[in-house]
Amino acid sequence: MHQSIIPIIKKKFMAYKIFDSLISEDRRNDTQELIETMSSTVEMLLNRQTNVKQPGMLYGQIQSGKTRAFVGVIAKAFDEDYGVAVVFTKGTNALAKQTLLRLKDEFSEEIKFGDIDVYDIMQVPTPLTNYIINKKLIFVVKKEDDNIKRLIKLFFTTYPKLGEKKSLLIDDEADFASISYNKKDDVLNYGKLAQLISIFRNKSIFSDFIQVTATPYSLFLQPKIINVNQIEYEPMQPEFTKLLPVHEKYIGGKYYFEDSEDVNSPASDLFIPITVDELGRFNKRNAAYFNTIIKTNNLKVFRFSIINYVVGGSIRIIQETKKSDKDKIRRPEHKSAFMLHTGVSKGIHTWQGDLTSALLTMIIQEFKNGPDTLDNVLSDSYNSLSISIKKSNLYLPTFLEVKNKVISAFLNDEISIKIVNSDNDVVALLNENGQLRLDNPYNIFIGGNILDRGLTIDNLIGFFYGRNPYTFQQDTVLQHSRMYGARSKEDIAVSRFYTAPHIYDAMKRMYYFDKALREMIEQNLPTSTVQFIQRSKDGRILPCSPNKVRISDLQLIKPGSRSLPVGFQTIAPSKLKIFTERIDKIIDIKSKKKDEEPYLVDLSVAFEIVELISRSYEYDQKWDNEELVWDISAFKSLISYLDHLNKDATSKGKILLYIRSEREMSRKKYGGTAFSDAPDDGKTDRKICRTASVNTPVLMLLKQNGLEMPNEIGWRNGTFYWPVLIAPQNSPTFVYSAE
Repeated sequence: MHQSIIPIIKKKFMAYKIFDSLISEDRRNDTQELIETMSSTVEMLLNRQTNVKQPGMLYGQIQSGKTRAFVGVIAKAFDEDYGVAVVFTKGTNALAKQTLLRLKDEFSEEIKFGDIDVYDIMQVPTPLTNYIINKKLIFVVKKEDDNIKRLIKLFFTTYPKLGEKKSLLIDDEADFASISYNKKDDVLNYGKLAQLISIFRNKSIFSDFIQVTATPYSLFLQPKIINVNQIEYEPMQPEFTKLLPVHEKYIGGKYYFEDSEDVNSPASDLFIPITVDELGRFNKRNAAYFNTIIKTNNLKVFRFSIINYVVGGSIRIIQETKKSDKDKIRRPEHKSAFMLHTGVSKGIHTWQGDLTSALLTMIIQEFKNGPDTLDNVLSDSYNSLSISIKKSNLYLPTFLEVKNKVISAFLNDEISIKIVNSDNDVVALLNENGQLRLDNPYNIFIGGNILDRGLTIDNLIGFFYGRNPYTFQQDTVLQHSRMYGARSKEDIAVSRFYTAPHIYDAMKRMYYFDKALREMIEQNLPTSTVQFIQRSKDGRILPCSPNKVRISDLQLIKPGSRSLPVGFQTIAPSKLKIFTERIDKIIDIKSKKKDEEPYLVDLSVAFEIVELISRSYEYDQKWDNEELVWDISAFKSLISYLDHLNKDATSKGKILLYIRSEREMSRKKYGGTAFSDAPDDGKTDRKICRTASVNTPVLMLLKQNGLEMPNEIGWRNGTFYWPVLIAPQNSPTFVYSAE
């Protein structure tokens, strides 16, 4: 009897798929697009030549469901014989706890039936029996010294069986703390946390590595080989990138910065400007405002933002109550949030908390003096919010209904102020799902960096933002965008975003830079081997901190800038002649006469020419140029990207060729101390080409006589072509890593 039962049980157990159960209608009910993305990610890990040393990337948007996606990837990987998943989180207790709670919730079924265990690396039970080790295990590891050291010891010293299991490493917020370089005593060093993660990856034999982020710019700009102080670390540049889909309720940069340009959209009412002067006052304590905050013009936008938030929150409560009455269904009490983020100093947070408290106290006193004393103020907010509510075709309560609810909120102490400027503050405020807990109907959160990456705030309808650096780092600023995420149409109709116009403009440009990168990846252009990261022409918007890309060979391309190979030597004259003649024939077919003005040819012609040119060059220690090899793939990718940016339909898919011959530029200059880098004449060639290259790039082909010269500053007595690529006038400013 027992023998007949065992095979049946085994068959039933083997048929159970964690991934299929997780995505089912009874549990997550994932969209088909997300299911395909998660499945194909694991397929790429299994089928491509990727491993722990060649990471893949899940590229999502801010607060768009990245955790949901990598949880699904873990489930799929477990079904494909992976035994362990390690999730590296941002180095805060709050995010580590949030991730731990989320994983336990997502895999609650599997935990209940003993298939999976989830542990914080600092709270792993001892001893780990073989029974536990043989399960599917997930370890949450905060990116912090002790956490990662504990992980290394657990896997490779205490329980080496763990290190032998096939593992999936998930680096959440992979651009944060996982890569950094610092300089001490003029010596460049790799960041300590990055070193420890690299050590773990190096020791992991049967593992794959997935990076997860919404701001991957520094990762794309990493070199393929990280060598610092003659120590080689595991690479961070992704081998493949998967764009994560966004859910239907997602509100992100498109809504804030594209839809907002349509006056018929409620998005056009989101942004409310703050003057730079007011931001400055708000970030410097001045006790005089405690007595004047109710009426001073110096802080009028701040005062309006708080009152506007309470009015908006009251409208939402009335709307939800009406729904409950109509459907005869009791719904949970609707709660909302307002976030104030203008600085990192605890002193600033305390001052802002005191100021907000003083404002609430004065408003309460005004209502006690008479219910109609603030009618003008409340009507300003009501009228402002009414505009976007009507555009959204939503129910609008009467002014009297809203006024009574607002008065009730103030007089019944329904508004809370929480200062959140430490890890412990956040941990104390997390609910069972790992999100900031909304204890009251109206919740005002004041804080700094602790409120950024990975932290979710439900029903956020007011965001007062004033981080105002001289140089905006795109990855940092975008991560401050806590107003992105799942938003109901009712919430977004009463949402407002308060910031200075120049900050709003910087964020808008960042959105378009990010959009361009996503489109390039989505279209799978030839540029997919090299990621072009846009930055502002004035240098005020950088993709990331310079400390993250210190060892990268970055190329900066601006309108009219030049890109060309430097330091090469030509191959032997007899072989060189073959390539030069083949290029001559291509040019003769495509042009009517030599040395004419720039003319259009298909990109395929340009690619054929530069390929032939690259084969006519030589790099060797004897020529002192072995480290200067021309990256022809990156050069062609640059041409493709410039064409991708071309808005002129008549020249799309084409490039301008500019041919000149009988040139004589020596290989080296300054008496042989540096390589020549200007085969084009600045007064003639560049002037002609920059005038012609409005939307279309120009490829100069400068035919050199290639004469031999004394002191090794010349060539090898053979004619050759030297290419120079000119970026169009209308191209944006961007950077990329030549690797």
